[in-house]
Amino acid sequence: VYVYDGADNNVVQDNLIRYNYIGVRLSGGSATLVTPPQNNEILTNTVTTNDKYGIVNQTTHGNTSPYTTPVSGDNLIQGNVISWTADGCALSWCTGIGIFNYGASPSIVGNTISENDSFGIVNRVYFGTDGPADASDDLLSMPYISGNTISSNGDDGIQSRDTAPANKATLLDDNTFGNNN
Repeated sequence: VYVYDGADNNVVQDNLIRYNYIGVRLSGGSATLVTPPQNNEILTNTVTTNDKYGIVNQTTHGNTSPYTTPVSGDNLIQGNVISWTADGCALSWCTGIGIFNYGASPSIVGNTISENDSFGIVNRVYFGTDGPADASDDLLSMPYISGNTISSNGDDGIQSRDTAPANKATLLDDNTFGNNN
């Protein structure tokens, strides 16, 4: 499932999404940013046995008008089962990440994220044009992560690098964690 370039207000619901390179991808582009897709809902799907990512949110966060991201997040990921990413995949590009946020700040609420070969959730900064003078095109990943069960993943339940979830102070209390390596 691929939601791209200004595709707003879509609902992807009650599907079995499996055996793909990426299960669900919301993308605002990478080389030249386009209109970030916002207000999409990924609801009550089973996203399983995909190779690279179960769900990837890439450059969906907006930091310039008219595409600024609201406090509630840029897209909603709710009530899904995200599991077995990269299970049995021996190729080098099989990352095994349940949800990957790259310059994206979705609301991730009430999901079961388990048994992925690598991390449950990863948050990374999208660095646009290099150099301090161009820092305004960098996009942080500041998702709101609450009510999820994040367990039995091959690495950390949640990993953030150079960015932090919107609810970082209450993240441990807001979610249930267990048996992540």
